[in-house]
Amino acid sequence: MRQVENAWGILMKIKFLSILFLPLLTFLLISMPVKAQEAVISVDPQYNYYGVNENFTIEVRIDNVQDLYAWQVLLTYNSSVLNVLNVAYAPDHILNGNVKVITVNPIVDNTRGYVLDGACLLGNVAGVSGSGGLFQVTFTVVGHGGSTLKIDTEGTVSGGMISLLLDSLLNDITFTSIDGYHHNHLVGDLTGLSGKPDGVVNMKDITYLVGQFWTTPNSSNWDPIADINVDGIVNMKDIATAVGNFGHHFP
Repeated sequence: MRQVENAWGILMKIKFLSILFLPLLTFLLISMPVKAQEAVISVDPQYNYYGVNENFTIEVRIDNVQDLYAWQVLLTYNSSVLNVLNVAYAPDHILNGNVKVITVNPIVDNTRGYVLDGACLLGNVAGVSGSGGLFQVTFTVVGHGGSTLKIDTEGTVSGGMISLLLDSLLNDITFTSIDGYHHNHLVGDLTGLSGKPDGVVNMKDITYLVGQFWTTPNSSNWDPIADINVDGIVNMKDIATAVGNFGHHFP
């Protein structure tokens, strides 16, 4: 009986303390400052896998920005693998809907490997908050290998030009960036869920090779991509190559 009374006394003390301190804890939680989300500039889609002479388009986007008045983005790439064909403002450009928007002619340098684009509002107006597109870039693949599609904030490639965001008082807006990647020469990466290489050598690729086993150019289901060593037949040499690269990925 004594133990039951002691347990009951402990429970009552816990209840009393919770009633006493709960309002204080609630006040502290409500009054704590909430850190605003930082703006993010990203490349969409992030991963791109296309062969030589193929073209693809990416969009540079911005998310969670506050009071955006002007933007300038420097996107760098490996010019021995990719060249820019076209640059256009995104259909959902974040400054759309404003009466006066100043745009520029983008600068493209396929020798050093960069594209520079930007836009700003005009007049004494508030900036834009939210998320949206900035610009689109269409690339053509000119060589084997990989390339980072980098949101550049250093300017070493472009002679000092960098990516930046400005608010309506022309102060810098801090941001983080999510770079994109392109690759077309990961040995053994033959397929993925979309039917295209997905940047990793895994059982999807090995299973695909097994399905192509003993096929040659005379076979009805011949796929030259499966002939990894280009000897005119899909056999254990090709499977062994993929198995040897199992788990390799890009980036």
